[in-house]
Amino acid sequence: MASPSSHGLILGSVPHVNLMPRSEIERRGRKVLIHRWLLILIAALLLVGIVVLGGFSLKIAADLRLASENERTTALLAELSSLSDVSDMLRQEADLTSFRTEALGTDLTWSRLLGATASVLPAGSAITNFAVEAAGIGRTGGEPQDLPGPAVVMTVTSATPLDVVGVIRAMRGATGIYAADGIELRKEAVAADPDAPILYSYVLTILAAEEMYTGRFAPEEPAAAEED
Repeated sequence: MASPSSHGLILGSVPHVNLMPRSEIERRGRKVLIHRWLLILIAALLLVGIVVLGGFSLKIAADLRLASENERTTALLAELSSLSDVSDMLRQEADLTSFRTEALGTDLTWSRLLGATASVLPAGSAITNFAVEAAGIGRTGGEPQDLPGPAVVMTVTSATPLDVVGVIRAMRGATGIYAADGIELRKEAVAADPDAPILYSYVLTILAAEEMYTGRFAPEEPAAAEED
């Protein structure tokens, strides 16, 4: 016996016939597609608008901050300009302090220093040149005779050779001289004449003691407070 066909007529169903023309179906499909694209375009425009609005807001905030900083800078410049007189006074004070330090470093009792040096030189020798090589600054914290002062380079000339070691030792023991040492020994003629006498020149360095300062540029001692 043959099996019933699966494509048989189904009884009891309502017949359905699509009588809408194909062109109308396509028109409705296009309309739905157009609506979807319009929604996408509107969403994109909204997103662009939000981004533009956010960027504009950030720009306004940055402009306001820049204006605030510019105003602060202007105020600081005005304040600095008002302090220019103080800056000039501080600069002048620094220059004067530097000048005072330089003056203090070379303000020696030269006659006393040269006299102390010449007193230990042998007969027939003399100091022919001297200059401050390194100025001191006038230190405190000890006895002036025990503190080093400026370094003085001097030239001692003699017609006969000197016992320079003995001279240096004598200088080290002289009053007002902190230390002494020899630098150079030269032998030279007084003139271009080869028969002219020969002079022996000794370049010495002495370190004067701080007691050789005149003290004219030393800072003034504060006045003692009056007792009630």
